[in-house]
Amino acid sequence: ILNGDDDAAGLMGVPLSELYKGGEAPTAISIDFASYTFTKKNSSSAAWWRRKPVAGDSLRAYGQSPLPGEVRKSPRWRHWLLATSIMALRSLEFAISDLSVTIAV
Repeated sequence: ILNGDDDAAGLMGVPLSELYKGGEAPTAISIDFASYTFTKKNSSSAAWWRRKPVAGDSLRAYGQSPLPGEVRKSPRWRHWLLATSIMALRSLEFAISDLSVTIAV
């Protein structure tokens, strides 16, 4: 993220325009370590999990110059291509299963 890696930034759940304001990577990020556990079914809380801090204070991470080829810049349409491929494979799977049912009857 500190070096402008789009694939790593995509895992953050934050729009890239918000993460990379002005097209520049952040100079530092704050890191909080926590342990997450699922809540029980009969819990009165609407939350799915509980968060318990592991360390008392946040850590700061600062960027450094990446090695050549270390920063990934995937095409923006990569996710659409992946989703389309999966949907096409699922359609083919259903078509083949329908064909085998027709032949068996």
